[in-house]
Amino acid sequence: MSIEKQQMPALHPVYARLLCAELQRQGLSTAEIVGNTGLSWASLHDQSDWLSINQMQALVSRAVELSKNAALGMTVGLNTQVTAHGALGSAVASCATLADALMLIERYAVLRQSIVHTKTITQGQFAGLIVHEHYMPEPLRQYLLLQLVAGLLRLVDTVTGMSMATALRIEWPFPRPIWSDQLKAIAADNSFSADKLTVLLPASVITLPSLAADAHTYELAVLECDRQAQALQHGGQWSQRVKTYLAQHLLHAPSLANTAKAFNMSSRSLARRLQQESTRYQQLIDAVRFDATCVKLRLNSQPINTIAMAVGFQDASNFSRTFMRWAGMTPREYRLQYCPDTATKTALKEPI
Repeated sequence: MSIEKQQMPALHPVYARLLCAELQRQGLSTAEIVGNTGLSWASLHDQSDWLSINQMQALVSRAVELSKNAALGMTVGLNTQVTAHGALGSAVASCATLADALMLIERYAVLRQSIVHTKTITQGQFAGLIVHEHYMPEPLRQYLLLQLVAGLLRLVDTVTGMSMATALRIEWPFPRPIWSDQLKAIAADNSFSADKLTVLLPASVITLPSLAADAHTYELAVLECDRQAQALQHGGQWSQRVKTYLAQHLLHAPSLANTAKAFNMSSRSLARRLQQESTRYQQLIDAVRFDATCVKLRLNSQPINTIAMAVGFQDASNFSRTFMRWAGMTPREYRLQYCPDTATKTALKEPI
């Protein structure tokens, strides 16, 4: 998995907000939740930028540590309201049958994340979804798979008006965890070490009519899903498009004028569009550089001076000061805290 792809937007911010809300319910403060993740509470809750894999990984790692709950994703998923999924949630809740709901998830899940995609399947007397994953590091992978399945159960319960946990079969793509008994809250039948995450229900359930079926609401919601899908196909929100562009030109971050030229518009027009999304060009450069730095510090043992140059800093001292402002610690401290193995390898190359 390339550094650039880890930086690209991967998850709608609502799913980070749901995680933060769960931690708040557990009595944790906003300062404790954000901690040294490099994320700010204001940006998570006030802006609409999607989070990258690395940003969500930092938040999930912190959350699992604070909550001491390895199955935290399941807890968050079970507390997720259908409305949290936006137009997709509205379409699912108002569709005619559960089979229609599964098809909608397959078609429009990309509106909320770019980490997994699903396919509807039939296995004998069962029907459901098989989940194809893109790259995810642990503990983010296990957290999001648990959140996905628990959130899917909430959707199924909403559509059918019945609790489906007793009928659900799940094949998990990881070894049986020591806390596997907790999974009975979302499925009576759990198996482990599968090739892919698979969620199955009796085929007879799939054709049940939706409790909240509403043809007019459904039509409007699907039209909105189509509109968002078309926008996404053309690059999505401007802040996301610019961040993706900057991630591809990380070594020599282009000026606002050059980036605007790449999008065939004036600097003023691009700045105005970013302002409408509550962000500025320099904030996006900082976000991309910080994200890339964290990935490089975690994944390889390159000297910090080399990493500084790779993310566009010519002066190592300026890089260290800037990283301290971003993360509240130096690059060496970050590496020691989050990647002790990498730090040990690096110790032979530079002083700590």
